[in-house]
Amino acid sequence: MSTLGDRLQGAWGFQALEVEGNAMPSAMIAAAQIVMDGDRFTTSGMGGVYSGTFTVDELADPQEIDLRFADGEHAGRVSPGILKLDDACLTICLALAGGTRPVSFSTAPGSGHALEVLRRSAGVRSGAAALAAGEPDSATASDVGAETPEMSGDLAALQGEWTMLRGRMDGQDLDRRFAATGSRVVEGSRVTVTFGGTTFLSARFTIDPSTEPKSMDFAIVAGPQAGATMAGIYRIDGEILHVCYGSQGNTRPTEFAAEPGDGQTYGVWRRATA
Repeated sequence: MSTLGDRLQGAWGFQALEVEGNAMPSAMIAAAQIVMDGDRFTTSGMGGVYSGTFTVDELADPQEIDLRFADGEHAGRVSPGILKLDDACLTICLALAGGTRPVSFSTAPGSGHALEVLRRSAGVRSGAAALAAGEPDSATASDVGAETPEMSGDLAALQGEWTMLRGRMDGQDLDRRFAATGSRVVEGSRVTVTFGGTTFLSARFTIDPSTEPKSMDFAIVAGPQAGATMAGIYRIDGEILHVCYGSQGNTRPTEFAAEPGDGQTYGVWRRATA
């Protein structure tokens, strides 16, 4: 372990995240973190837990870091990047798995790069620790089947893949270019939401079409927030799906909106075509 590697040890919380020129809303990354332990890393908090090994080159200018994924959709692939470390602030610019190493701390549409600004966390439990403690990280097929009622009505209509048209979180609109990378996949009572191929939400859900507006409740099944629940509402307008939900502990939304300070997320989705 190099001197730089030693200084990277511990938990780092996300202060800002920019992907291909699109800044992520703070609510989306509030629970995200990366933990460095020896030569291993674990990222968590955005719908999944990813782990692997890392190496650094502190003699390079700028200094370099390579993340080698051991699991998840990027298993066996490498994200090359550059970094700078200033006291408790860590800035990393990474290529998405399999991409080309960035040469500057910036991103742009089509670059395939992500810029992370992190600050050292204290007393934050890593996703790896949560998994080691036996906390749930995913639903098994039997879990999904046990919670899936007869496939009819609105539940049947929700099945399949949806692409995002627009999104808003806590009063902040998602950049439309980033929103266009959004995918919502529903299989039984399981929903997975990804942006740019990265998982941001993995949950089981239940619906109650008899309420007004119709209600949808989520139970997160991956990451350090596994087991947390969120209350939401939904509306299906033909091939268009509206979903709005509050953050953990918040009351159920009463309308399809996400205003500053309300902690709500509102997405409009269109059914994907084959």
